[in-house]
Amino acid sequence: MMTRNDYRKFADLFAGEMAIADHMNNGSARLQIRHIIASTADIFAQDNPRFQREKFYDAAGFHETTE
Repeated sequence: MMTRNDYRKFADLFAGEMAIADHMNNGSARLQIRHIIASTADIFAQDNPRFQREKFYDAAGFHETTE
């Protein structure tokens, strides 16, 4: 099972990629990254029933209400 620290590392990675896509005003890249974040969260939730998807989304820069 992965640890909270592992989840944070992935969230930081994704947040960096989202920031780059935002800076470049690249909506297509942003949508792809959002899909990868959601798919990764699905895997983490299967691995750990205590995984907190909303916290991960916030840390990764993915907000379901955007776009």
